[in-house]
Amino acid sequence: MIKLHQNGTDLYTIKQITGDQDFKFLKRYVEIDSDRVRRAINAL
Repeated sequence: MIKLHQNGTDLYTIKQITGDQDFKFLKRYVEIDSDRVRRAINAL
């Protein structure tokens, strides 16, 4: 999961791959860094 996220796979897709019901489980393994947030905002 971590490698998928680090390589740019969005959380919804990772959730689908892992079969998780919600994002609570993913939050334990995936961190959102400030650079990723900034790039997302700039993309708007």
